[in-house]
Amino acid sequence: MIVTTFPAPALFAAIVVTVMVLILCSQHPRWTEAETTEKNEVESAVIYTDENGAFRINTTGSSRGLVVDGLKVVTERELDEQQSSIASLLSTTSSQQSMIDTQGDSISSLRSSTSSLEVTIDSQSGSIISLLSTTFTQDSTIASQKSSIASILTVTSSQESTIDTQSDSITSLLSMTAAQGSSISAQSNAIAYLLSSSSSQASTITTQSNAIVSLLSVTSAQQSMVNTQSSSVESLRSITSTQQSTINSQQTTLDTQSTVIDALQSALKELRETSLDIRDELCIDVDYSSITVSALGSWYGGVLATNGLIYAIPWSGTTVAIIDPAAKTIDTTTIAGIPTGDKKWSGGVLANDGKIYCIPRISDKVLIIDPSSNTVDLSMSVPSTDFKWSGGVLGDDGK
Repeated sequence: MIVTTFPAPALFAAIVVTVMVLILCSQHPRWTEAETTEKNEVESAVIYTDENGAFRINTTGSSRGLVVDGLKVVTERELDEQQSSIASLLSTTSSQQSMIDTQGDSISSLRSSTSSLEVTIDSQSGSIISLLSTTFTQDSTIASQKSSIASILTVTSSQESTIDTQSDSITSLLSMTAAQGSSISAQSNAIAYLLSSSSSQASTITTQSNAIVSLLSVTSAQQSMVNTQSSSVESLRSITSTQQSTINSQQTTLDTQSTVIDALQSALKELRETSLDIRDELCIDVDYSSITVSALGSWYGGVLATNGLIYAIPWSGTTVAIIDPAAKTIDTTTIAGIPTGDKKWSGGVLANDGKIYCIPRISDKVLIIDPSSNTVDLSMSVPSTDFKWSGGVLGDDGK
């Protein structure tokens, strides 16, 4: 049995509602306890009002709503189940939305990669087009140069043909001139015969003489033309000879350059072989176990003295290394006591007095090494500045 209490103001309303429910139950026989139990398995139902004045039905023994006269009353348990279903559906929807967002990001990334690839392909296509354009331009230039050479050869061939034609014309004119000379001689003989045979033919002879003079004038004009054409032929021959001389000169220059290149290559080959021989002769097997790590990198450059020994110039070391190529040894103790410091001297020069003058790099002193006594001298001073000189050369005047 369920005992339910109602607030005092709602007591009367609850009684009224209960009476109405009882009346409805009596008027609707299909809402029987059997039917109710079959549908909802209700053990009891209590009607009450909530704090908002709304009517509520509280049931026991059922997980579903109560059906009153065909109208389903939803219980709080069903509402909770529906809310749970809705929450589960929302969770599934959120999960699917997250999956869709992830796929969208993947698609965006793929589109970005595809766009980058398209840009790269466009850039490479531009480079290929530019290369093809350059190749086409070079082909055009080569074709133009070939055309120019062919044109020059054609002009030269035409000039040679013209020279041959003019030579033939000159030969023909000379032949005609010789024939005309023979004709004139024959006519002169005839005139002489006529003069001796008859004086009556004097007028005829005079006329013929005038004709001969006119013919001689024409022959002279023709000879002048022949001389002019001969001059033109000689001029063309001179131009052709000049062009041939230029070609021969260029060929000679090319031959000379080829000879010089061959000589330089031969000299370079001999120099390399000589350098290898010198390197093999000067190769020294040094026992580095006797040199401490602090001594490595202590010298910079070296000078071959007149005594056959090589003196290594102190860079950051405090000794002068003496290398004996013959004995293949190195001495780092004989000349010691060099001032400490880094980058002191860079290279040296063997002077005419037999001493080695070390070039100051950071040091403000010139280190003078005397190979004859294996001593050093620091009496020569220079300005106190950093990074002064590196290496030196002995001049023809001994300085």
